[in-house]
Amino acid sequence: MSMGAFWVSWSTTVGLLAAIGAQNAFVIESAILKRNAFWVALTCITSDFFMLSCGFLGLSARSE
Repeated sequence: MSMGAFWVSWSTTVGLLAAIGAQNAFVIESAILKRNAFWVALTCITSDFFMLSCGFLGLSARSE
C-alpha cells in the first residue's frame, strides 16, 4: 500500500469516527429512557463496523 493510499484511508476513518461522540450520547439516552436500547446499540455497532471496514479496506485500494 502506498503512503498516499494510507493517508486517504486514515483520514476517511478519522472522519467516520468523528460522529461516534454524538452516537454514544444517543445510545446512552436510549438506554436511560429504556427505548429499544438493544436494537439501537445493535444498529450502531453494525453501522460502525461497516463504515470502519470501508475506511480500512475499501477506500485505500480504490484511491490507488
